Amino acid sequence: MKVLFVGDIMSSCGRGMVFKSLDKLYRDYSFDAIVANGENSAHGRGISLAISEELLGMGINVITMGNHVWNNSEIYKVLDSTSSVIRPANLSSLSPGSGSVIVDI
Repeated sequence: MKVLFVGDIMSSCGRGMVFKSLDKLYRDYSFDAIVANGENSAHGRGISLAISEELLGMGINVITMGNHVWNNSEIYKVLDSTSSVIRPANLSSLSPGSGSVIVDI
């Protein structure tokens, strides 16, 4: 199994680079799944619902968050709308969202 992990997507510039690069990477490496860190994808401060949908629409299977998970109040909408965006696993189990996901490939 081949998994592409895209580190820290930063703002619209980073999202644009991912969008431009994924097709070529897929053609060259034929990966089975894409995991990307999206905690800074909304202007360097968290993630929004629209941006999470944009990234998932590019073919990203899972978006991970990190220490900036709560920097954008829309994260609650994101976590409620999809299981494909996960918060850090080391947060309290009482925290919104999930720290892990199983993806059927």
